[in-house]
Amino acid sequence: MSDAACRMALESLCMCVSVNYIIYINLVLLIREMWTSILNHIVNKHQWTASKYFHECRHGPLSGVKYLEAGSPAHQLLSTIVLDQRLLKDMAQLTAFCHTGQLEVYHSLRLKYAPKRHHYGYKGNKSIP
Repeated sequence: MSDAACRMALESLCMCVSVNYIIYINLVLLIREMWTSILNHIVNKHQWTASKYFHECRHGPLSGVKYLEAGSPAHQLLSTIVLDQRLLKDMAQLTAFCHTGQLEVYHSLRLKYAPKRHHYGYKGNKSIP
């Protein structure tokens, strides 16, 4: 499998996990559909009707991309990996995944201007509108 195909598969997985507008109901099914959609994308098929929730790629027009041919050995190998039942079962664990970076930035900023060694009362911590 080419480096470009591996990169697309990794980017697809990252996109699946980072989508922040998804409602929890049927979230696992949606993540699985987004993940398996790489099999359509990699053969230059960017719209499909077989899925219940995810029907098209979210990117704009692409140029200069080499796609795999459907049924080629590389496409079959990627299909084996993407459709692995153990991997699809583990997709349910991704629903609890979240980044804490923004919270860490907030706490770091707060510690910069309000260190722990000083006591600040409630009025000192409350922001003024």
